[in-house]
Amino acid sequence: MSEEFMGFPRSNYPGAFPSKVEDQIRLIVESPCLHLFSGTSNLKRYTTLEDAIADLPEPSPGDYYNRDDWPFFYMSRNRRALWDSPSFAIQADPRHIALHPSSPPMRYVEKDHWEFTKDKSLYRRLSVRECARIQTFPDWYEFKGCLDSQYRQIGNAVPPMLAKIIAESIAVQIHRKAPQVGYEEFENREIYQTTAPLVH
Repeated sequence: MSEEFMGFPRSNYPGAFPSKVEDQIRLIVESPCLHLFSGTSNLKRYTTLEDAIADLPEPSPGDYYNRDDWPFFYMSRNRRALWDSPSFAIQADPRHIALHPSSPPMRYVEKDHWEFTKDKSLYRRLSVRECARIQTFPDWYEFKGCLDSQYRQIGNAVPPMLAKIIAESIAVQIHRKAPQVGYEEFENREIYQTTAPLVH
């Protein structure tokens, strides 16, 4: 199993975000400020699907979207992430929910066209609880309403661990009464490190 993903070390800690949002990764990689973090040794390692959901029991059919519903837009891309990779982004619409990593692989046919390699009955989408885990909701948190509503609540939510880290970062800045630093000042490593420390 690879120890890195796009150059970032793997994580086993429970607060890391397992959701893979390719546009955000691309934005970070292409950022002119990326060199500020070169040589940083205290970056957290990312969480895999195995880290996030492997210990959960197999859900009952009522706990996940189990209709035989595989529309053309669902089959337009690979919907199955591997156990040792981050999850695909959690969607709010249950028809868009990614496949569980234990499902058989999908096969690329042509642009915007993928197909199942095994019988459709062997494929299942992630359950509500699995999606909640990936979004960093605690296991005790209960979602109300019908199944579709529960998926929407999870997919539309700010991940709790992300909210916690942002709040802690804001609290640090308020406590330090740090001066505001403009984007152009990011080039100054010393100013950035003293006024906007990396949250860990």
